[in-house]
Amino acid sequence: MSEGVKGMQWEYNKTNFDRNLAVVIGINLEQRYRW
Repeated sequence: MSEGVKGMQWEYNKTNFDRNLAVVIGINLEQRYRW
C-alpha cells in the first residue's frame, strides 16, 4: 500500500470520526435541552 493511499484513507477515517462525534454531541445537547 502506498503512502498516498494510506494518508487518504486516514483522512477519510478522521473525517468520518469527526462527523460521528459531532452527531453524538448534537444528540446529547438536544436531549439535555429537551428536559
